[in-house]
Amino acid sequence: MEFDHNTIHRFDEKWLEDPRTGCWEWQAFLDSDGYGTLRVGYKMMKAHRVSYALTFGPFDSALLVCHDCDNPSCVNPDHLFLGTNADNSADMTSKGRQAKGEANGSSKLTEADIPAIMAQRATGATMRAIARDFGVSHFVISNITRGKSWSHVKREP
Repeated sequence: MEFDHNTIHRFDEKWLEDPRTGCWEWQAFLDSDGYGTLRVGYKMMKAHRVSYALTFGPFDSALLVCHDCDNPSCVNPDHLFLGTNADNSADMTSKGRQAKGEANGSSKLTEADIPAIMAQRATGATMRAIARDFGVSHFVISNITRGKSWSHVKREP
């Protein structure tokens, strides 16, 4: 990844430092996920990836450029690190940012459903029957009853 002087100059004009966080906030176009973008030659690139490459040099394009600060519009190279999808997920989990329960957009259940599921199971209902009642698979019910999912929801003893 080679950058000409014009690209470097345009990059440096498009961010402002937030004195509270140290983040270099991208001031130009942000994509729908809040990441800055910059045209490099004929290609649009993520601004944080450009920042990383400008500071640390070329890197394997299969790797992600992750944010320690969890701010997608930040291009401060001191806040960026290279990683895999697994590294990025582990970082998210370690900071408690993963979507749980209803916050997970694909969830069919609500927090109010969990005590009802546990109560049905306690009365001897099969996992398949409970799953039919709630429109989910019996694997979902199994994970709930074993505390593998929805573990953040208080359960009756």
